[in-house]
Amino acid sequence: MPAKNFLLLLLLLALLGPSAAAARTGDDGPGRWACRDGEREWICDDTEDGARCDHDRRRWTCELIEHLTRIRVRERLPLRFGNVITDPRRPGRVVILPSGERRLEGGATDMGGRYNAAEFAIVGMPGRQFSVLLPEEIELRGRNGTLTIRDFTTDSPETLRLNRIGLGRIGVGATLHMKPGQSSGHYRGRIPISVQYE
Repeated sequence: MPAKNFLLLLLLLALLGPSAAAARTGDDGPGRWACRDGEREWICDDTEDGARCDHDRRRWTCELIEHLTRIRVRERLPLRFGNVITDPRRPGRVVILPSGERRLEGGATDMGGRYNAAEFAIVGMPGRQFSVLLPEEIELRGRNGTLTIRDFTTDSPETLRLNRIGLGRIGVGATLHMKPGQSSGHYRGRIPISVQYE
């Protein structure tokens, strides 16, 4: 039987987006508000008019104590796995690290093509730390079947801080899992992510 019947060519492309920017209570509005009673202070729920909160069964007027800029995320590069052939007798994996490095495992073999980690630009408050929320698993769909992406990774926590003008970047990698005998094709999917202030 010709060798081509044992190996399948896969073009694998995962598109991240549209990305969602999320923030915790108090970080997603015009500012952070607090009620004060002498030396005591507590954070209020943020409202459009910056109004009031309830505490100890009393109603207090809130003051604006810190203006917060909404954090936003913009995709610069999609996550790409490149061209891979896989042996139908063994499962294969393609690992993309946040740095852009690629590893092929199991029955996966490189056949060229472009691959890279996803890259995002983050815009928000200068100097603020932020975290990234990633899904546990995503399914990619092609004309002849599906593939699974798991084990999402991002840059180390030390890098997740906006600079003095409120800009930052993150790299996102993941592992593509291929079944033995995976059908050839062009596979795509959307990977939702969110960012929030720490």
